Amino acid sequence: MKIGFKIFFILFAFNSFAQNSDLIYSVVQKMPEFPGGNKEMAKYFNANLNNVKDHQSVNSLRSFILATIDTNGKVKDAKVLKSCGNLTYDKKCLDLVNKMPVWIPGKQNDKKVNTYMNIIVPIEFTRNQYDLYLEEEQNKEKASKLYNEAVKKASEDKNEEALEKFKKCLKLNPENSDALLSIGKIYLKLDQKSNACSCWNKAKY
Repeated sequence: MKIGFKIFFILFAFNSFAQNSDLIYSVVQKMPEFPGGNKEMAKYFNANLNNVKDHQSVNSLRSFILATIDTNGKVKDAKVLKSCGNLTYDKKCLDLVNKMPVWIPGKQNDKKVNTYMNIIVPIEFTRNQYDLYLEEEQNKEKASKLYNEAVKKASEDKNEEALEKFKKCLKLNPENSDALLSIGKIYLKLDQKSNACSCWNKAKY
């Protein structure tokens, strides 16, 4: 599913109190700067995250990415500080931060220093896109409930009922490897070895 979204960003310092030769500053006299400034940063995100314009948006998510800009201007140790609530979008944002071009490093007393930066990447959805996002999240919740019910049935040796619930779970969330493994075990109990192997081969482990 192709998702379009607008990207904006806010940069601010993240508090740190390191006390060694590898000191990482939270605030410096001249903060690091993306090459070309904020406008170029916006273009970078928009170009790489399939920006869609001229649609009415209804909601947005925000990924908070914490990274260090070292004395050479390279992005280091980037990580998701606060999730936007969707791991796929978090990963997209994190990958883009890691692939950023070299920054202009921060300076303290005219000396280049390591600096913490927190990059906030809001993802703005169009109406249809947000509806699809909500539907995906609701399906995951339903799939989780069905999975738990199926596990209970399997523990009671009600294999046919468990199998039916596991299959419904997979229709809602095809990437549920635990459900595939469990279906394989039930098939094995029913002496359907080929079906069991097929399920286990599909499981992403």
